[in-house]
Amino acid sequence: MSVKQINFKGKPVDEIKITGSIQTVDGTISLNSETKMAGLVVPLKIRGTIFEPKPDYKLLLPEFLKANAGNLLSPDK
Repeated sequence: MSVKQINFKGKPVDEIKITGSIQTVDGTISLNSETKMAGLVVPLKIRGTIFEPKPDYKLLLPEFLKANAGNLLSPDK
């Protein structure tokens, strides 16, 4: 099953987007989540299975810096 996009909106988190795939046969997941709050984007890749999801925390900081370089360098914009 392909997940084109799931959006959650509200407060205190502005938006959560999830894209990727879920294999219904073996429960394997390959998801990309993007959480927006306070003007910052927090991207997180999630792999593994439905019962044992494995967030990729090693990529969190580099992906966070890449997604927010403009906001971090020029916070008034």
